[in-house]
Amino acid sequence: MNMFLKKFLPVLLAVTLVTGLSGCSVIESVFGNKSKTYGEYVQSLLDSSFKEEFDKYMELTESTKSEAQASYDEYMEYEAELFLTYMEASVTGEAIEDILPAVKAFYKEASYQVSKAEKVDGNFVVTVTVNPSNLMALMREYANAWFVEWEERIDAGEFDDIAGEEEYSALMAAELQTVIMNALNDAVITEESEEFKVTVIETTDLYSVSDTALNDIYYAIIGYTE
Repeated sequence: MNMFLKKFLPVLLAVTLVTGLSGCSVIESVFGNKSKTYGEYVQSLLDSSFKEEFDKYMELTESTKSEAQASYDEYMEYEAELFLTYMEASVTGEAIEDILPAVKAFYKEASYQVSKAEKVDGNFVVTVTVNPSNLMALMREYANAWFVEWEERIDAGEFDDIAGEEEYSALMAAELQTVIMNALNDAVITEESEEFKVTVIETTDLYSVSDTALNDIYYAIIGYTE
């Protein structure tokens, strides 16, 4: 039974991650190789967002370390909040801080490979191959097991002495937080692979990437399916 699990909301990575800064065509011209540069750009977006690796991203976007770090920190806190909301655990500053190290550690293990860009129908397209994790399947499995055990504990009278609804809810939220932590710590990369095509959008002075493809990559990394 998993009725208490919320549907994962779409996460537009082009807005939420550090992709808010576009690459500069001036820098691209210095490299003189769009195929190589655009592939590196997509790689840098993923690395700066998930792995806290900023050097190439800073080089290609002319952003500072403090800007990239602030965007990464904000995104990781958002992810922690998202997991808590999904599990209907208590979303507080303290809860976010508690699970944040596990969230960061999970994403730093993300497995993906990025190709050079290829010209397809007049556009440059970068292929990203992701090895999905089993995180979301594990989270559902652990949550369902916890829920069954929780109902058994209710039937056994374990919570009969709890004073009120507030204390009961706080206990439930704390245990759900532990479920999240366990899933994040136990998640592994699967042997499967999924390919995604990321289109580089060129304008006169800048280049950026399509948010839809990045969103799909994100879902694959966490192993989310509707």
